Amino acid sequence: MTLTIGIPTIIFLVILQSTIVSRLNLSFGSTDIVMLVLIALGLQQNTKRTILWFAIGGSMMAIFSAIPLMYPLIPYIIISLIIDYLKKRIWKIPLLLMILVSFVGTVICNSMAFVIISITRVPLPITESINSVILPSVALNIVLGIPIFLLVRDWSKWLNPRDEE
Repeated sequence: MTLTIGIPTIIFLVILQSTIVSRLNLSFGSTDIVMLVLIALGLQQNTKRTILWFAIGGSMMAIFSAIPLMYPLIPYIIISLIIDYLKKRIWKIPLLLMILVSFVGTVICNSMAFVIISITRVPLPITESINSVILPSVALNIVLGIPIFLLVRDWSKWLNPRDEE
């Protein structure tokens, strides 16, 4: 994906995330559409510089919302490194990788948020946080991750057509 298409798309996704998608909750968990689109994009065969796109997405999330810069940036970079590792090792089933990385990425992002909130504010009970925030977020992200993966795959094929033989 080129910068001329990618950055406006990420900005649009961050605005969509902070205005509409974050209001659609299951218990206290919400979906992270920016993370899901970046994961789906990173799992495409022709995507290069995955870490750059995750860094841009994490920076945009921090700029457009009132969260510390390191909260979205560190988990997003960890997720991009996981994607790069998995693409080199296991590439045959990208839809299964989407589900796996969505699960792991959601746990990483929400665990980082839990740690940051516990350090800076009031300590939270861990079992209640897992049951009310992390598990519903995982469920939402996995359910929405599959159609997002399919949309991004089609979008990626449209933007980067390969010669049909």
